[in-house]
Formats: sequence, structure tokens, C-alpha cells
Amino acid sequence: MVNQAKRIANQQEEARLACLHRLLVLDAPPDNRLDTIVRTAQRAFDVQGALITLVDRNRQWFLARTGFDLTETSRDLSFCNTTIRTSLPVVIGDTHEDEHYADHPLVVGPPHIRFYAGVSLTAEQRHRIGTICLVDPRPRNFPDSQISQLVGLARLSMLEISRFANQRKLAERLEQLEVA
Repeated sequence: MVNQAKRIANQQEEARLACLHRLLVLDAPPDNRLDTIVRTAQRAFDVQGALITLVDRNRQWFLARTGFDLTETSRDLSFCNTTIRTSLPVVIGDTHEDEHYADHPLVVGPPHIRFYAGVSLTAEQRHRIGTICLVDPRPRNFPDSQISQLVGLARLSMLEISRFANQRKLAERLEQLEVA
């Protein structure tokens, strides 16, 4: 029974990764619309950082970011890895009081994350490919009204990622036609 559950989980993860890779957005150049979303989130929620992340097999890569110097982290260090495992928003009001994150390297060291809120980005066939998330060095409450706003930004982010992906696919096809 355990082996079957692991096999199903592995199949689901492979399908999620295939979905992510079909979008052709990993390691893509910056996109103004996605950058606008994270800047808007940063200002609206008054946080140090806002990010649109994509969770690949071994890393978390930031498709858009503001207020955060890193461009990627190991998936093992990723708060967003936890977020993509659920369809519900994940809010950690104070990482110092959370048993899973109190000694996390990004909590005890730079950028000293004390607050995290993330919502999964859901692509085709309900695959959760990444997140839109907020980070801050100050602990905070995050009321339901703000969670609803972040969920709305997640939907907008996914629409923009789909648009961005379609543009990249079209450009790739046009390039193939020019070569042929």
C-alpha cells in the first residue's frame, strides 16, 4: 500500500513537472506584466518582498521578484514547496514560532524571513506549478480579506504566465519556420 502511494505521488509529480516545462517559462527573461504584479503586491501588502515562483525538480526559480535579491533557491529551502502541496493559501505569521521554519536558513540568516504568505499557481489539469508569495522580516497578521486579494493576484499571475508562455511558444514556432 505504501509503495503504491509513493508510485502515485511520483506520477503526479512527474505530470506536474511536465506541465511546468511545457509552459517554456523556466529561466525566461523578465516580463513587464509579471514584474508589475509583484511590485503591486509589495506595495499593496506593505512587505519587503513579493515573488512569482516556479517550483522545478530541484529548485525554486523566481520568474518575477521585487525586494528579494536571490534569483532561485534549492527546492529543499523553498517555502513555496510546501505551498504547492495544497490548494489552500499558506500563511506563516511568525516563522520564529513555527516548528517547521524556526531554524530555516532563510529565517535565521539573510533575508531573515519572519512572515510568509503564498498561494499556488494552478495550471492545466490543476497542476500547481509555483506560487505568488509575500515575505517580510516582520511578523504580521494576515486577515482573510488580504488572503482573498492574494488569491486574486495568483489568478492574475497565472493568466499572465499563460499569455507569456503562449508568446514564447509562438516565437519558437516562428523561429522553426524560418529555419525550415
